[in-house]
Amino acid sequence: MNLKAKRMKINIFIYSLIGIYSLCSSSMLFADYLGWPVNITPAIEGRVVDATTGEPIENVMVTVLWHKDYMIGGPGGTSSGFADGARMLTDKDGKWNVWPHIHMHLLSKPGGVVIKTYHPLYEDKQEPVYIYTYYERDPKKRKWKYYGEYRNGKVSHDTKLLSYEEMFIVQTKGKGKEVLDEYLDRKFLISSFEDGYYFKFLKKHNKAFDLDEIIEKWKQIGTVLATTQARLNAIRKDITDVETNVRKVLTDNE
Repeated sequence: MNLKAKRMKINIFIYSLIGIYSLCSSSMLFADYLGWPVNITPAIEGRVVDATTGEPIENVMVTVLWHKDYMIGGPGGTSSGFADGARMLTDKDGKWNVWPHIHMHLLSKPGGVVIKTYHPLYEDKQEPVYIYTYYERDPKKRKWKYYGEYRNGKVSHDTKLLSYEEMFIVQTKGKGKEVLDEYLDRKFLISSFEDGYYFKFLKKHNKAFDLDEIIEKWKQIGTVLATTQARLNAIRKDITDVETNVRKVLTDNE
C-alpha cells in the first residue's frame, strides 16, 4: 500500500470517529452548536406559488445556501460565509427539494439555511428556511427555528411571490406621479446578470421559454410606470440592453 492510500484510510478513519462522536455525544465541547464538528441538515421540500392567485409557479430558479459562522475572527469580530449551495428549478407544481446535507465544521459552526428565488416576471425574494438560535443567552434554549413545518426529518417551506403585473400595474393603478416614480426607481430594476444566468440555466436543463413574450411584458410594465417620455426612453433602453445581454449569453459556447 502506497503512502497516499495510507493517508486516505487514516483520514476516513478520523472523520468517521469525529462523525460518530458528534452524533452520539450530548456533553461535548460546543454542544450548544448542535452538530459540531459534523452537522447534518434535514431535507427541504419547497413550493413556490403566486401570492395573489395561489397558483404554482413553474421554472422559478431556487438557490439554497447553507450558512456557517466562523468561531475565530479579526479585530472586527467573527464573520460568516457559505458551507455549501445548490440551485434548481421548480416543476409544474411549483415544487423543489434538496436531500439532507452533511457539513464538516472545524473553525466554524452551522448558521442555518436561506433560499433565494428568481423569475423574470416575479419579485426577487430571499428568506430563511431554518436558523440556529445562537442569540439565546441560555444554552439550553438554543435550538433550530424553522420557518415552515418540520416533520419526520424534513422541512416543508412555501414561498409566495408577487408577479410584476400585480406589483407594478394593479397596485399602482390610479396612483400619482410620485408613487410611480418611486416604483420605477426602487423596484422595477432588471438585473442583467440574473436574467442572463437564469435563461442560460433554463437552456442547460432543456426547459422551454419564450424570451420575446417576457420582454414584451417588461415593456408593458415600463409603459405604465413611465410618467415622462424621458423615463419611457430610459426604460426601453434598459430593457434593450438586458435583451442584448441575454441573447449573447444564450449563444455563447454553442
